[in-house]
Amino acid sequence: MYLYNSTSSSYILLQHKFIILLLYESKYNNYIYLYHKGLTFLYRRITYESVIWVNLKHKDV
Repeated sequence: MYLYNSTSSSYILLQHKFIILLLYESKYNNYIYLYHKGLTFLYRRITYESVIWVNLKHKDV
């Protein structure tokens, strides 16, 4: 998994079944939203440079 962060754009590139996913960082909580094939998955953000795959949940769009 490759994580790309910059001040102007924030994208996550996953090497496996995923394509470029939209990284959404919220100031109000510690979660990011990864959009993949119309599904929304909830991940916990650890730092700006690392994302842990914990508590994977499917959210209704």
